Amino acid sequence: RQYATGPMIDARLVFVSKRNENVDIFTINVDGSNEQRLTDHPGVNDYPAWSPDGQKIAFMSTRDGNKEIYLMDIDGSNVQRLTDHPAVDQMPVWAPHSQAVAFVSERNGNADIFIFNLEKEELTQLTDSPANDWQPAWAPNTPELAFVSDADGDPDLYIVNANSGLRRLTDNDIGDSQPAWSPDGQWIAFTVTADGVNSDLYMIRPDGTDLQQLTETPGLNDGPAWSPDSKFLAFSSDR
Repeated sequence: RQYATGPMIDARLVFVSKRNENVDIFTINVDGSNEQRLTDHPGVNDYPAWSPDGQKIAFMSTRDGNKEIYLMDIDGSNVQRLTDHPAVDQMPVWAPHSQAVAFVSERNGNADIFIFNLEKEELTQLTDSPANDWQPAWAPNTPELAFVSDADGDPDLYIVNANSGLRRLTDNDIGDSQPAWSPDGQWIAFTVTADGVNSDLYMIRPDGTDLQQLTETPGLNDGPAWSPDSKFLAFSSDR
């Protein structure tokens, strides 16, 4: 379950699997060969995110008792704890330059998005509202993040820009989630869940135009992930 592609220079996937009662992180070649286990620790190791420069993997782990963000080398060595807070920290994603990690934290009582600058070792709170904000997705070439918020009572997509502030991307009474920004910056794919039983994939321009439905099949169709050339989408389905 849950996977993420490696960087464009490395034909490998990083994924999560529950084996031997542990939830651990693995890598594997795209042809199914050379599987490697990166974590081997009681508890949960989840949400792996490969840095764009191919050097590090960010992930969430409960190894110290609660959900925190960690970094490790791509062979599982040199594990570094990035956050240290009694609240939940999870869902790490890398900035395009590999020098910052955005993540979701509940340290202020609800889910907000924070950014940790690795060079300056500084933590910045990006969103701050009584709503829950989660599932951040970095834009590949602009200072923006797409994310999900229930500020209007149901999950919708928003974009926060470091220079121009916040704008709403979708507005409906069903659930929008799992934003995935295409590597060329032209599209944001996402999942729309109408009733908890059926979901489909859509995509939209970052300016909110040209909404397109990509799947129309009974069952759950979710987890969009772009190919490096922005021409294909991988996704999960129980159709």
